[in-house]
Amino acid sequence: MKKISFGILLVSIFLGSCKKYLKEGDLYKEVIVRFPVNGISGNNDPDFITFPAYTYLVDFDKRDYPKVDSITFNATVFTNTIADITYARLFNITDNVEIANSTLSSSGNNFEGKQVHSNNFYQSLPDKRITLALQVKGGPGSVYNPFLKLRR
Repeated sequence: MKKISFGILLVSIFLGSCKKYLKEGDLYKEVIVRFPVNGISGNNDPDFITFPAYTYLVDFDKRDYPKVDSITFNATVFTNTIADITYARLFNITDNVEIANSTLSSSGNNFEGKQVHSNNFYQSLPDKRITLALQVKGGPGSVYNPFLKLRR
């Protein structure tokens, strides 16, 4: 009888702590929104090049994520030589404007890639549904696994 009561007590403590953890919302303080492409490459272009429609993040709306106040653009950037600099940024296709503060870059001989992120551009996004495109310049280099990180 004591063994069963002790087991029930342990299960109650465990479930009670899980409920508390879930109630505080600790699991949802960060959301990752991935672009539908694994990688894109720059070819030493002096101007930003917009990638095709299949790479777009369609119907993105920051209002779909309540309490979020920080959004960054993140990716792994590869460059070929020490002199190379690869830039990537987001472009609002809907309004035909770049997203301020979304530019990221990497330089140097990064054959293994370097994880980089932009500044917070939450305030630069309009309060409506938009389509986001990836743009790259410089290089030659590549941008892999692009995603948005939303935090509160």
